[in-house]
Amino acid sequence: MYLYVIIIIDMKNIVTILLVLLTVFASAQTDLESIMTLEINELRANPKSFIPHVEEYISFNNEMIGRIKSGKTKISSSKLNGEAVIIDRIKAAKELIEILNTIEPLDTLVFNVDMYIITKKHAEYLDANNKMSHKDSNGNSASTRFKEINLDVSENLVSVGSFIKDTTTPLLLTLLIDAGIDNRGHRKNILANDIRFVSVSIVGGVCVQNFAH
Repeated sequence: MYLYVIIIIDMKNIVTILLVLLTVFASAQTDLESIMTLEINELRANPKSFIPHVEEYISFNNEMIGRIKSGKTKISSSKLNGEAVIIDRIKAAKELIEILNTIEPLDTLVFNVDMYIITKKHAEYLDANNKMSHKDSNGNSASTRFKEINLDVSENLVSVGSFIKDTTTPLLLTLLIDAGIDNRGHRKNILANDIRFVSVSIVGGVCVQNFAH
């Protein structure tokens, strides 16, 4: 009788321990994810500090224009690679510099474990299915996915690319410049002054950022 009760109690403890361990494992940020979270907060604390990265981006794209015009580099006139696209990138980058020069420092965002579990699940789904979408396998948007933890969120997606190894600056730069996005929605999400929480997941070729009020 007493032995039976002890076994039951032990099994309950084991289940509890396993659930805790699973939660800890699921909420453990990778080094790159931690770096990006830190870099977002450094940008928000001192927006002007990011300007040199933007200036370097502009210089690179100006050089590309020069090489195209001189015939040293041939580039297709496709939607993704045309000269007009490069010019638009430069324009968006210059626009960003104006904002970074004038915006006031923003509050530090707090990493949210509950958000991260949902963010990571979506990143894993996108990477496994070679997709770039705000919809999950059930067709749910970010706002629906985060209802279970009662948070109003915005979401950024960006392709990681093979050049990302120990820094997330190129990813953050791409989202901040936001060339080709008319409303600059990614930039607005990162620089919003009314958000409190953040979660970032980088899985394979996909990076997902979520921001919550």
